[in-house]
Amino acid sequence: MCACLRRAHKYEMNELLHESLCALRKVCPDTYALFQDRGRSAERPNPPRAISVVNQ
Repeated sequence: MCACLRRAHKYEMNELLHESLCALRKVCPDTYALFQDRGRSAERPNPPRAISVVNQ
């Protein structure tokens, strides 16, 4: 995911950038309220994927 974000930004690939940011925001919401709501939803994020985003 992180590589997609970097390349999309570097080469101005706006659709890929938008899709990558949406995927990142599912794992790391912008606000605490969104973070709490995410915990109530049926769809759970993939923790190893979240860790790989942070480590990149």
